[in-house]
Order: sequence, then structure tokens, then C-alpha cells
Amino acid sequence: MNRHFSLTIILGALVMSLLGGSNALANSLAGAVQIAKGFKSFHEKDEFPEWKDATVSNQYEIFSSNGILVGYEISFVSPTGEDRGYIMVSAKRGDAVVPDFSAEGPSISSELIRYYEEVLAPQIKSAGLVVTEVIFMGALPGFYAIGLKFDRHLPILDEIPNQDGWFIFSPFPESASLQYNVDSQGNRARSSSPEDGENDEFRKALINQDFSGEFFQKEDSGKIEGFFDKDAKSRLPRRSSGSGGTSKAVSGGFSKFYQENRAWSKGGLTDGTCHAGCSPVAWAILLEYWDRNGYPKMVSSDQDNRNTRTTDPDVRWLINELRGWLKTTCTSTDNRQGSTRYWYNTRGKYYAHQRGYKNFSASNNYFGPAWWELIGAVKANQPPIAMIDSSPNDSTDGMDHAAVVYQYKDRRWNANDYFRVRTGWSRTTNKWYNKKYLFGITRVYK
Repeated sequence: MNRHFSLTIILGALVMSLLGGSNALANSLAGAVQIAKGFKSFHEKDEFPEWKDATVSNQYEIFSSNGILVGYEISFVSPTGEDRGYIMVSAKRGDAVVPDFSAEGPSISSELIRYYEEVLAPQIKSAGLVVTEVIFMGALPGFYAIGLKFDRHLPILDEIPNQDGWFIFSPFPESASLQYNVDSQGNRARSSSPEDGENDEFRKALINQDFSGEFFQKEDSGKIEGFFDKDAKSRLPRRSSGSGGTSKAVSGGFSKFYQENRAWSKGGLTDGTCHAGCSPVAWAILLEYWDRNGYPKMVSSDQDNRNTRTTDPDVRWLINELRGWLKTTCTSTDNRQGSTRYWYNTRGKYYAHQRGYKNFSASNNYFGPAWWELIGAVKANQPPIAMIDSSPNDSTDGMDHAAVVYQYKDRRWNANDYFRVRTGWSRTTNKWYNKKYLFGITRVYK
């Protein structure tokens, strides 16, 4: 067997320990599969028809760097073999039952495996290293990675992030601690809350597929008009008539900009390469939307309305300018990732002013009020930028990721309230987050 390319086989061995007793069903891989099936069964009726007739394709455990089981990913496939997304089920008390999910495209595990096979495995083989251990790792719901251990240490590994003896690799250009702190009894260092009871009831309802409770009442939902994922060939840029934007559908929706790892002249590192940062890319996606909706000079000239590719020179210039306005920096570790302080997130408005649109303004809203501001922004057809926190129970609140929001579903219960974002990644371009992880939003007004 070629040990450099056996990731799916190694991971398959990890999930063979899945079946615990019936008393542990709610916190086992078998229970997670039932939770995911229940979640899918409820939501496929009216909200996600792409899940109808889809079946479970894979199921994997997700770990912290210090060996704590933190979650399970259940992925789905259509009868014709097309990927139908995934449902992430948390194994941690205090987390949302389903922290994140997607009803479309490849699962997180599929993207990690593809990244390993296409990118990492050839490099590992070329270096003469042999993989001895591998796990999926995650700081749910914001960051996922592959953890690898090797037969020996070489100097080339010194530049790779390492946590608890695991070398961390990820195609997702974010960063978060993958260590899960526990007390001396092996429990999470946190007190219980009423939300824990709510989550327990929600978990049981999903396992039993009992949708009669208040968790499943008719939702208040909203979506930014025109935000669809169509093939690039059908993306025909179109401006609205009149000034001040429009609520009419925009052909092709938002562009799928993502973070490039390249040299930037503004914002931090100027003598090498680093990822653009999630906040500049989120603002770029947002401003390109308005470029096609009443503000044609927002990106490039008003005669060029086809700036929908990340590699377009005008888009790269836009992201570079935003890095400067947002005071984005580059970290010296973790593959030199872009980092923006959340309190600077409103400064993207200055780019709009620079382009002549002085009427653009922005404000940050945090914690509970952020959810209602998010709903108000989506209803007003003015997409906000979400600030996502993978560790909302910790005292170190902050932003792990920023992404443009274009849809929400609110049932007045935290357990089953979600918002949908354009991730700003080259892989998994759209996903849903539970509102528990909404640290704040940057609301953009015009």
C-alpha cells in the first residue's frame, strides 16, 4: 500500500469505534448520524429540496489537537452520485447541536481529503516523509484541518503550524486554536446553562424525528434577492436603473471571491506573501455586489462591470486597497494568514468614499442585538458581514472569520436558528452557521 495516498483508508479505521451503547446514543457517531438524518428530514420538506432522496455517504469524527472528540461530520450524496453537502454535529456540551451545514457541494471531509491527495501527498512523498498518524481536526464551526504525524522530523516541517505534536494542514485560509481545554475530571471548564437543556431537547427531537415541538415552528426567513449560485457562464452582469441600488434579482448573485496567498503592497506584510484575509475579501464581495446594483464605479470603471473573478487585476487591486483601509496584517506563523481586528471592520466604508460614494456608512453590532440587526439588514436587501466566533463560551470573545450574509432562518430558538454566508474560500463557497456563533455583524448602509 502506498502510505502517502491512504488517507481515506486510515480515516476509515478511525470511525470503526463508532457504536456505543444506547445510553450514549446522543453522543456517539451512531447518534450523530440519527441527528443528521433528523435534521435533514425536517429541513428537506420545504427549505432544501436538494436533500430529498439524498443518503449518507460518509461519516467522520472530528478531534481537537489534544485528542478530544469535538464533533462528527455526516455527508450526503444524491441517487446519481452528486455531492449534497454535509451536517456537522457537535460532541461538545455547550455547543449548538448542529454548528454548521451545507445542502450543496462537497463536504468538509471531501475537501480535506482532496487537498491531501492533490497537494500534500506529492510534497510529502518528495520530501521522503511517511505519514504515521492522521486525523480530522476542527474548531467547530469556523476552522477545519488535517492533523498529521510523520516517521521523523525534517527542517522543512519547522514552518508548519504544530499543536500538541500534530502538524496542521488546511485548505481553508483561517486560523484558530485546535486545543480543547478540559478540567481534571475531563469535563469542559464551563458551567451549565438553560441553553444546554434546550440543546438536549432539540437533540432528542432530531433523533426521534419528532417535529411537533417549538423548535420546529414556522420560521421567519429572508434572503437577499438575486443571491444564487449559477454557473459562471450564466453570470451576466447587470446594473440596476436609477441610483441607490435595487432589490431586484442580480444575475449570478455575489462573486465567489476567495483569499489568495500572494504579495500585497498594503496591510502588513510587504516583503513576502500571505493570504488576503477574510475581512478584505468579504468587503470585496459586498462592494462588487453594489457595483452591479447602482454603484458602477465601485470596482474599476463604470464601463467594466465584469469583475467577478478573484484573479482579475481590478479585483486584486480592490482587495489590496481594502487591506490598507481595514488595517489587515499578516501573521508570522500559520502560513502567514491575513488578520483583521474586528473593530476595524467598519473601515471598508472608506473605500466606498474613495470611489466617490460618500453615502456609504457602516457600524458594528455585537452579541444578541447582532442577530436582529442581521435580520433587519437582510430584509432591507443590504447584505451585512458576519463576524463568526468558533468559541462563544470562552472568555476570549472575538472574530475567527468574517463573511457576507445573504440568508437567515429564525424560529426564536437558538438551537434551530441559522444564517447563510458566502465564505470567501476557494472551497466550500457557501455554508450555514448556527446563530450561537454570531459574535457580531458589520452592517453596511447606503
